[in-house]
Amino acid sequence: MKIKYFLLILFIFSFNLINTAFAENWIPVKSDNGKVAELDIQSIKVDGNIVKYNIKQATLDKDMVYRMITNYKNKTTAIVSMEIRQNGKQVGFEDYSNKLKYVAIKNGTLNDAVYQILEYSKDFDNTCAKSPEWDKYFKKLQSKIQRGWHPNTVLGRHYPKEHVTAYVTLVIDKDGNILYRGYENNTNTANKYQNFNANFEQEINKFYEKVNKLDPLPSNFNGNKIIVIVKYEYTIAKDPLYPQKFRWSEVGISYMICNKKYSGLYAIMRLLFLPVEFVYIILFDW
Repeated sequence: MKIKYFLLILFIFSFNLINTAFAENWIPVKSDNGKVAELDIQSIKVDGNIVKYNIKQATLDKDMVYRMITNYKNKTTAIVSMEIRQNGKQVGFEDYSNKLKYVAIKNGTLNDAVYQILEYSKDFDNTCAKSPEWDKYFKKLQSKIQRGWHPNTVLGRHYPKEHVTAYVTLVIDKDGNILYRGYENNTNTANKYQNFNANFEQEINKFYEKVNKLDPLPSNFNGNKIIVIVKYEYTIAKDPLYPQKFRWSEVGISYMICNKKYSGLYAIMRLLFLPVEFVYIILFDW
């Protein structure tokens, strides 16, 4: 089915966002050839067969933000401008708007991965996206998801001493049925964290395993389905949390952040059980 093809390309993965100001609008995308980027769902503007949008690629010390233009009809794309950002500040800019060079979008490339999202969203009826009903719907959904995971319960002897980030991609139909659910967590895949990562995924999935279906989409929705991308942020370090916000684009993609912080109370409970853990290490791990 087309939706399965789309979701193979829309492969959600985790990584550290350099510019936290962008965190609420950008969704990660990975192509078949392994290249990765972020798409700004708030920047997508559709006018007939023409769509404009921003994508970002991160290097070791810079972000390259491209303003793109794509033609649906002949499946070509061009770079309108390129902005170079370092530590959240613009350090370079190139304008190509007077000499656009359209190139064909080849299958399996990063441009193709982005194109599949744009193709999905081009027929979305954006007249219903601005309704207050959608704000109410997403706030309720975010609240349910936020209450449905408890990452403090998955800490073992080995866990990453950093932000742990995971993404869940949902495709929801108008009746609230979850047509697709994908999970990805690549924060730290070292062998010693295998148990932690497996338990972290299991904890997140508990909510979806208990819920057969979500609330139906708002009654003014004329389409068949929407995409909801949930970013799970577990802060083990003492860094501040990202705000628990959501963004609902006019092309039918929602991006919400659900986060929790390491509990001091849980840390105290772990100290009380350290003697038991020490005996376990001596008996089974040495």
